Amino acid sequence: MMADLLLSSALRVALVLAVGLAASGLLARAAATTRRLVLVMTFGAALLVPLVAAVGPRWSVDAPAAWVGLAHESATETATAGPTGDGATIGGPAAMAPGPARPASAALVSPGALGALGALGGLAWLVGAAALLARAVASRLRARGLVRRAAPVESATWLAALGESPATLRVSTEIDSPFVTGLGRATIVIPADALTWSRERCCLVLAHELAHARRRDVLAQAVGDVVCALHWFNPLAWLGARRLRDVCEVAADDAVLGTGVRPSRYAEELVAVATALALPSAALAMADRSSLEQRVTSILAARLRRAPLAARGTGIVLALGVAFAAAAACASPQDATRTPDAGGRPPRGPATDAAFQRAVDAELAALTTAWSPVLATIVVLDPATGEILANAGSRSGKPADAATTVALAPGSTLKPILIAAALEQRAITVDQKFDCAGPRLYGARAIRDASPNGTLDVAHLLAVSSNTGASKIFDALGGEDYLTTLQRFHFGAGPGALPARVATGSYEGAELAIGDSMTATPLQMVAAYGALAADGVYHAPTLEHGAVPGERLVSSETAAAVLALLETAVSDEAATGRAARVDGAHVAGKTGTAGWIEGGRAVTYASFIGIADLPERRVVILVGVVAPREDMSGGKVAAPAFARIVSRVLHHE
Repeated sequence: MMADLLLSSALRVALVLAVGLAASGLLARAAATTRRLVLVMTFGAALLVPLVAAVGPRWSVDAPAAWVGLAHESATETATAGPTGDGATIGGPAAMAPGPARPASAALVSPGALGALGALGGLAWLVGAAALLARAVASRLRARGLVRRAAPVESATWLAALGESPATLRVSTEIDSPFVTGLGRATIVIPADALTWSRERCCLVLAHELAHARRRDVLAQAVGDVVCALHWFNPLAWLGARRLRDVCEVAADDAVLGTGVRPSRYAEELVAVATALALPSAALAMADRSSLEQRVTSILAARLRRAPLAARGTGIVLALGVAFAAAAACASPQDATRTPDAGGRPPRGPATDAAFQRAVDAELAALTTAWSPVLATIVVLDPATGEILANAGSRSGKPADAATTVALAPGSTLKPILIAAALEQRAITVDQKFDCAGPRLYGARAIRDASPNGTLDVAHLLAVSSNTGASKIFDALGGEDYLTTLQRFHFGAGPGALPARVATGSYEGAELAIGDSMTATPLQMVAAYGALAADGVYHAPTLEHGAVPGERLVSSETAAAVLALLETAVSDEAATGRAARVDGAHVAGKTGTAGWIEGGRAVTYASFIGIADLPERRVVILVGVVAPREDMSGGKVAAPAFARIVSRVLHHE
């Protein structure tokens, strides 16, 4: 997850830097103050965009398939209320960007290898960033040391030239050219021999350094240093920082020329005070020899624009910059090549099975008539190949590819993944018992079951969908291991979102354990169950015939154990999924019920994910219905729909 977050941040910041540098280049004939404004905004956006991307809203935009999934979605939906239905807590849905299944090539690298590469990359980034941030701090401390050791200026000439300026003026024997420093109140430090300079030179030097102080150029340079440290691997950051430093100097020169001084005279004075002595990067020297030739050329250019932008022009530049930064932070790419059929119907391919598609279409029509859903989706998957055998969906009564375009809180359908993770890590055993009596308190908040329970083993804990029991399994597993498992099951990539971290023993961790505080598309959920149904091997969903390369997520033993638990979640008399039973078919599955408040009323997402063994093949079917009905639940709405679909196919109806 950290590797995904770093990659997403790096790509977004690279885009910001590239556009900012391009804009400053196109404005080569504009005043230096205009180019400085563009670069300052660029570095400010580079610093803020990753933060906004982590917590801000998402705007779906079409993009090439290769780009989809690079923008990590780390913002989460917040739970608001207590339990509903089969025990899942209320959580908001998020209409996320559609995206394709992970390409088959990704399965050729094991999750462990990907995790190791991500960890090494994260470590390399951390070491580099820490070293450069330490260097920036050291430079700041060195500049402060120079100021502290410098003496107050008592020269009448310099004090008269300083006038009413709030800047502090000091003199140092350790430098040979003036500089300005200070993130807040500016301090101007002059060399000792400057006490003998003419009044004209003193006025020119102070005019230049005070221009830096008024525009907070030292602070702008500090922001650039931080961006370079955090994105040390990106040459655009270093190029931009160098360009920002240069344009700040040219803008300060233009401010001096704006006082009416003759350009040739100012150029002479600039050359006279030029220095080769290295100063801290936290200080802006008036005459750095590395940029002296460029600045003298700029000063002597007769037709160069020097006047700053008017208030209206500045406002326009700021508005454009803010709009672009917001787009860079909040844009979430969607695959422009995966669009629904004409009329908005979900895409179908060679893998579509006619019998299943007829059954799914008929059941979707029945659900639409019975519940008038805001959204409905049914997906059928062959877990052995990843082939999507049927896909039907609707939004507000119209055909829509809801399986890939909408991410919802999965509710209790996520609990089998939690149990699989805990069994795989040997954090629990199948026959282990948990005290599920009463609510579990986390300060002023509580996790509670839909109905009272006592001590339950794992099978019956899943069958009755105990939230309290799931929270205790989460604590036994640990937050870090659970998040890693969810990543392995391909959650948090593309559509849907995972929290960046959850602490063991926390209320937030308990919410995640019971299918809240994260979102996933129906296709992601049915594919995750497909891995459990295929001996622990994940096959990325596809519309084409033929199995894609498999990716083992859990051991055969873990997959078999969870399947047995899912059978109990249908066959037990107290199970929430008992309405999914089908005569003549072996069925396993889990209900889910999640809800949220929308427009002042409760809206419920009822779902069931089932695994059915038919004579020809094993299939995984997800039924999900979103409707403004408080009496809905996965067991009441989705499980019976699953049973009818299987029965239609089984009996060739």
